[in-house]
Amino acid sequence: MRGGTDSEIAMTFGIGLTLFKKWKKQYPTFREAIEKGRTRADAAVVEALFKRATGKFSIPHTEVIKYKDSFETLSMRKHFPPDFSSIQYWLNNRAREHWQQRSAVEACGPGGKPIELTAGKGELVDALLDLVKPKPDGDSSSPLDSDGHSKAKSPKPEQKRAKKKAR
Repeated sequence: MRGGTDSEIAMTFGIGLTLFKKWKKQYPTFREAIEKGRTRADAAVVEALFKRATGKFSIPHTEVIKYKDSFETLSMRKHFPPDFSSIQYWLNNRAREHWQQRSAVEACGPGGKPIELTAGKGELVDALLDLVKPKPDGDSSSPLDSDGHSKAKSPKPEQKRAKKKAR
């Protein structure tokens, strides 16, 4: 079970995770064997990813071909071209400084200076409430009514009692 998590390995041994972690602390050779297995598993995945990214990936392939009245079996290797997703993953993780996908949003005040908030707490709350209040033109997309309360209907008392009984 190369590359398994601590929980998976503990389950394989038929022990709890706490005992497994205790064994790793108590027995250095046990811990080293676990780490060695994970390193081998990681190396195999890295090798497979590299082969897919570079187009050096192939698998055995057998085809049956009908020729006149007989069938011929051809054994060959099926080769795969470089895979874009594998290339992208490799570059994003191995050459992060050059290839990592970034998305950044910068917000600044006039002249590139930091944004200053000059309104008091009450004014900010009022401004936020104004953003979600219904518009005078009848726009009812706001979840709040004109007093700033939620439009969601609360359950009727008999619905509340039915829910309690169902539990």
